Amino acid sequence: MFVFHAPCNYDRQVNGSITNQNVHSELFLREGVIMALKKLRMICAGGDKTLAEWDTETVTSQRLAEIEKEFNEKVAQGWFAADISEKRDVLIRQFDPNAEILLIPRVQGGC
Repeated sequence: MFVFHAPCNYDRQVNGSITNQNVHSELFLREGVIMALKKLRMICAGGDKTLAEWDTETVTSQRLAEIEKEFNEKVAQGWFAADISEKRDVLIRQFDPNAEILLIPRVQGGC
């Protein structure tokens, strides 16, 4: 099995300053079949946290339903979701099992 890493970039805010982060999508070549390992991640105070990881070719429908439920709960709480796969960098409102998804917390203000 061969593993390919495809980097893409996104900016995130840490302690008031913007930093550029590299994100890696992984492609696996197993007996001539390319499989993509996808992740649902969130930005939190300590950095990125992986909430779920799945292989698009072998993930069960039950596991996808669990991941989609977690995605929907975060979006309902006000989190933004971005498809960051292949440098798409677009906001999404529905779970896409073929997307590399980054959850971004809503901005909270106060005095």
